[in-house]
Amino acid sequence: PGRRRRRPVRERSITSAETSSQRGSASTRATAPARPGAEEVEAPRFLAFHAGAAGFPWRSQAVWIASRLARRNGLDAQEAAAAARACFRPDLYRAALAPHGADLPGASEKVEGALHRESPVASSRGEMFLGPDAFFDGKEFDPDCP
Repeated sequence: PGRRRRRPVRERSITSAETSSQRGSASTRATAPARPGAEEVEAPRFLAFHAGAAGFPWRSQAVWIASRLARRNGLDAQEAAAAARACFRPDLYRAALAPHGADLPGASEKVEGALHRESPVASSRGEMFLGPDAFFDGKEFDPDCP
């Protein structure tokens, strides 16, 4: 009594394919062998840890998160935005990765949800492309107007 029975876990195998060094886009193949007759499918950009500044601490993303939390909890949006900007530290990110030759974005904030296709952006090496980031509802978020 009180114990939960564990369900068997279905295995999924995901194998990485070659990564394009020019734009940093990754292509992986994912298969689900637990499903009879499963076929390999090409899943472009399925798993990309660093391509297109994926791990960069965009302050605009911090402000977006904070504005949603502030709205939901009845807090001041401007105070929440200021606190969020202080938490996401692109200066520390740049200081840690610049000596290793990483291509880093020139900006620390951007309008979230504005990119509908892969777009070139200013960066330390001039080779960065950011992928589409459109929201499902088609709206955009400007961090200057949270």
